[in-house]
Amino acid sequence: MDPVSHKRERFVALSARRLDQTQHLLRLLGNLSGHAYEWHPDEVKALFAGVRQAVDAAELRFRRAKKRADELSEGQQVAAH
Repeated sequence: MDPVSHKRERFVALSARRLDQTQHLLRLLGNLSGHAYEWHPDEVKALFAGVRQAVDAAELRFRRAKKRADELSEGQQVAAH
């Protein structure tokens, strides 16, 4: 098997599983809104600010990795000429 296609298959499988897990955990956070819990709006605001911060940090890692890959690709193209 081509190493690139193997890496792609691993990414697809893991990302699908991790997205499912993340969505499940977010549903569990939403369950805290039920009548069995007492919470303050500021606590909820801080909770979801933390979630957004984690999402932003994960997305930033992808953007940085893409930028590095693009720079490497450009360097290889220049060296080939």
